[in-house]
Amino acid sequence: PSSGGIDVRAGIASLQCPTLGSGRGIAAEFIESRSSGGVLQLAEDEVHAPKVKFANYLEQPAPVILSVTADTDRVTGLDDLQTYEQTIPIEAAEYTESEGGQKYFEIGCRLGTGESSATQSRELELGTYRYRLQRASDGTLSSPQGERFSLTGTLKYTVDQTVAIPWCLFNPSVQAADSRCPTTLALSGSQLGRINGHLPVYIDIFQRDIETQGNEVKLTLLFTLRNGGLGTGASRGYVDDQGLVSFSVEPGFECVSSAGQSMKGSSVQVLLVQGVGSVRCTGLWGGTQWEEGFLNVALSYPYVYEFRSLPIQLLPPGKNTFASSSPFLAR
Repeated sequence: PSSGGIDVRAGIASLQCPTLGSGRGIAAEFIESRSSGGVLQLAEDEVHAPKVKFANYLEQPAPVILSVTADTDRVTGLDDLQTYEQTIPIEAAEYTESEGGQKYFEIGCRLGTGESSATQSRELELGTYRYRLQRASDGTLSSPQGERFSLTGTLKYTVDQTVAIPWCLFNPSVQAADSRCPTTLALSGSQLGRINGHLPVYIDIFQRDIETQGNEVKLTLLFTLRNGGLGTGASRGYVDDQGLVSFSVEPGFECVSSAGQSMKGSSVQVLLVQGVGSVRCTGLWGGTQWEEGFLNVALSYPYVYEFRSLPIQLLPPGKNTFASSSPFLAR
């Protein structure tokens, strides 16, 4: 697959990393080795040893906090799957460019730090648990046979990233706008850079407007932020801390966000509503020469990614479990 015009390469040779989720932030999936009709079947007291694999699209190592729960109270082990939690370091994604100019983006998936990639694991073993039927004092079953439940994994991590947006400035009193630098500059998608293209909450649209104000130039900047990991079904991502994203642009601008918070400086909190938020900034520029460069925008927010296993079903007493040589990946 491609991302922002850059080929996504899942590692090389035996060090392949999976492509998971939406291609943004950090994603994870449960790994299982057997299923029947899209359901994992367990016999009573059979040991189950779930595993998880990861994909890090951020170009920095990311320590994540993983917790796992089950939507049933009839399991034993893994701290009863109610308080299981651990911190896991995941290697960074890596961007490379060959001598021939070919660009590659390698997803990070190996766990741990300070080790060679050859010795790092690409799967996390969670331990084991058992599912038990409930019985009355006379031994009869008191819990429903064939009941299904699922495991839910929750990743928590912090995104703290600066996005460099290419832009240009000119003074309409001195220069005329042209195709290289229009009065209204609108950018989106891959035009906003590779790093932005892999953030879970990213700058979706940027617009810069220029107008004269006396001897100076008034700049109006419009930003649309979007959560790219909303997901459907078995996975979803969202901003923790009431959906607020810390947004900061270079000094000299006064900003107001969709959260209704305005400051004299250039930092605001952006509220995402149904995954979307906006910021409007204004400032004055006193230059007279045509300029081009990058506008630096800092984004910081706590992010949560949730993923669920396929349904897990306890077989009635006396039934055997189904085994398959084809692995299924719980999505």
